[in-house]
Amino acid sequence: MPVVVDNRGGASGRIAAAAAAKANPDGHTLFFTYGGVLTTGPGLFRNLPYDSMRDFAPVAMIAQVPGILVSHPSFPARTVSDIIKLAKAKPGALTHGASSIGSSSHLNMELLKQMAGIDMLLVSYPGDAPALVAVLGGQVPFAFNNVVVALPHIQAGKLRPIAVATTQRVSQLPDVPTVAKAECPATRDCFFTLSSRRRRLRGSSSKSSMTPWRASSNLRSSGNSLRRWAPYPST
Repeated sequence: MPVVVDNRGGASGRIAAAAAAKANPDGHTLFFTYGGVLTTGPGLFRNLPYDSMRDFAPVAMIAQVPGILVSHPSFPARTVSDIIKLAKAKPGALTHGASSIGSSSHLNMELLKQMAGIDMLLVSYPGDAPALVAVLGGQVPFAFNNVVVALPHIQAGKLRPIAVATTQRVSQLPDVPTVAKAECPATRDCFFTLSSRRRRLRGSSSKSSMTPWRASSNLRSSGNSLRRWAPYPST
């Protein structure tokens, strides 16, 4: 059977999710996306044109990609602790890049800022690639990104790796410490999922009786296989 890939970029994946939510629920349309579109997204954005629990049925967890904090080689900070010290010395003056609002790179940085008690200025870009280009060009000094995109530039010496957003070091960069070493253990890697349009049963409510967050928690506690849809699974 031929497969047609329909890329719908923009709005942190919400444009693609809205299109997938309107697809015929015959099993012939699958939605591949960064997992946050269906988990953290409903908690961040109002009036979404889709309902994660009502419109989509999870099929599989496809991949988990480690996040990484990288900087331009000219940036003086070499560790997360260095960044925290710089930010505390000049609150609100230090800028950082991130992919679109609601992405893992954005949320990881916001979590770091919250846990470290620092204030930095966010410069948002329409995707991981543009955000990384901005760091490579020196438009912003540092940003969270993902290892797959950043690794070639790190190996070429065009980016400096500061820390990985995982609980353990990654094999591709064994000398790069984890963000957890800087007392920020809650950062997470990026995960990608595959889902299909959910077929509604006759007589069912057009609105989900639970928010995606509460439903994810209930499914996880009950041992249901959908527990992977929780925004940040307990460890």
